[in-house]
Amino acid sequence: MVLIVEHINHASESFRLLAWSKSISHVQVVGPLNKRRHASGHGENWHVHAEVELTLFESGQGTRFVGDSILPVTAPELVLFGPYVPHCWNCPNESRGVALQFLIDKSQPLRAAPEWEKLSKLWQGYNQGILFPTEVAHEARNFIETMIAQDRLARLGSFLQLLEALSRYQGKRISSKSYSASDATKHFPAIQKVILEILNRYHETLELQEMVELSHMSRATFSREFKNYTGRSFVEFINEVRIDAICQKLLMGHQAVSDIAFESGFANLSHFNRIFRRLKGQSPREFRCQVTSAE
Repeated sequence: MVLIVEHINHASESFRLLAWSKSISHVQVVGPLNKRRHASGHGENWHVHAEVELTLFESGQGTRFVGDSILPVTAPELVLFGPYVPHCWNCPNESRGVALQFLIDKSQPLRAAPEWEKLSKLWQGYNQGILFPTEVAHEARNFIETMIAQDRLARLGSFLQLLEALSRYQGKRISSKSYSASDATKHFPAIQKVILEILNRYHETLELQEMVELSHMSRATFSREFKNYTGRSFVEFINEVRIDAICQKLLMGHQAVSDIAFESGFANLSHFNRIFRRLKGQSPREFRCQVTSAE
């Protein structure tokens, strides 16, 4: 398994509108007048593409991976990714959302329009990923719902209106690291392979040496490149993946905290509690009670 570089066909439109209703791995392209067809998507896999992407995660729970950021999804949320920003969602249960993908390089006719300069604020920081305030997600949903039912020309107008509306808001940068096309080379495929292995097997015992061998790097090179890519050491990354998975389970039922911890890969309960408190600022029980009382 290598780093997935998604290639998108823009032959018929200036942008592509995608939607999923149950699983982010089963995506449809939504054409003009709500005509739909199946699309091969990579939302659940760590991937990059040359297009800018605006994703509205409407409902569901999971973990959002953007660059070196690993955080729970708080639906509804609206995120903007610049070209070649690596991203994916890990959603164990049903979720729903829509996404717009479009090119903004100089080869695009819209870039030649003087009005395009009014959108310049929107692209500030997008190479780190941008998370917009919740109220903006609601506004974007209204635009996109309108676009779904429109013909080709009308929804191009709505698309530009949506971008103009977003340019008025200040979003929060997600990743501490910026990304570009030059990052999707060399060691990325090997690190991608290890990340995929961690996401699939975080509940098992994972040894550093096993991942070093999987990457076909030396131990020193792997440790350096993994931290450069994710912003974390191998152990720190696994701990965050496990803790975020545990947080989702804590919200879904009344299973004992200790059972959830052991099922998620922690072999020592006191170690688990220390890691949880360090990452979340409170104990697992406090986390569960706080969220439950807020509902």
